[in-house]
Amino acid sequence: NACNSFVNALQVASSFIEIGVYKNILIVTGEKPSVSVKYHIKNLKDLKKYLAGFTLSDGGSAAIITSSNDESKIHYQKFYSIGSEWKHCSIRGGGTWYPRDPEKSYFEGDTIALKNSFDGEATEFLKKAMKDCGCDKSTIKIYTHQVSEGTYDLLIDGFNIKKEQIHRVFHLYGNMAAASIPVSMVDAIEKGILKRGDKILLIGLAAGISASLQYITF
Repeated sequence: NACNSFVNALQVASSFIEIGVYKNILIVTGEKPSVSVKYHIKNLKDLKKYLAGFTLSDGGSAAIITSSNDESKIHYQKFYSIGSEWKHCSIRGGGTWYPRDPEKSYFEGDTIALKNSFDGEATEFLKKAMKDCGCDKSTIKIYTHQVSEGTYDLLIDGFNIKKEQIHRVFHLYGNMAAASIPVSMVDAIEKGILKRGDKILLIGLAAGISASLQYITF
């Protein structure tokens, strides 16, 4: 669930703040997936196995979550996962399974199988969550994890939204794993696109597989 760890942390942090355990929480994510890219490809089978890794890039972000004295708030949060689909996207080395096998330290993925996984239950979950959260689907601004240019097509076709509603940074920075959502938000802030009071959706998409939706007044 690496690529959704920022939005998972946001869910946990907001829960602590809402029940009064903490007033301020710092969320930090630092991603360096570039070390797991296998550049020395032996054959076509190898290429298929490691191709998804070529989209990976490094990135980091930090966010301070605090109690609000204005209209800013998280209105709705919903998370969903299908743990049996983990095999379509993983780094299998470094843990107890393959602690010292260097060949298992590379990012492995089956992009077609992963897309098919999202096209089923995960897409239905996100459609229902988008309906239940009460947002105006036709105007809401969307910040999502960005695996490839195909991510945008998946959302546009699946949820009948316009491409202009998604703030896109994949063409600039690649797949930054968990940093992709907060970095896209910072990019929008710096360009004057995201402002205080804006209503936005954070859509998490992660291997595992995992999906999430958070409806926020920024």
